[in-house]
Amino acid sequence: MKATILFTIATLFSTSIATASGGDCVTSCLMKADNASGCNMDVQCACNSQKFKDTGLSCVQSCGISEEEANSQINKYRSQFCS
Repeated sequence: MKATILFTIATLFSTSIATASGGDCVTSCLMKADNASGCNMDVQCACNSQKFKDTGLSCVQSCGISEEEANSQINKYRSQFCS
């Protein structure tokens, strides 16, 4: 269940901000952020983890997505999936 939710977030996030060539990069970044944070695909952990956000943001920027756009989308999906 946790993996499904994180995959759904990754899919929505990458679809909304990435070009076709960047989608895999964004999804990979979310997995790297999950590993760095130690959340093990626990969405509530990821929602509360500054390490998850910082690692994901840094990595996503390497995909060619601006910090402003990445932050906007992170905040959008945090508000949708984090309670």
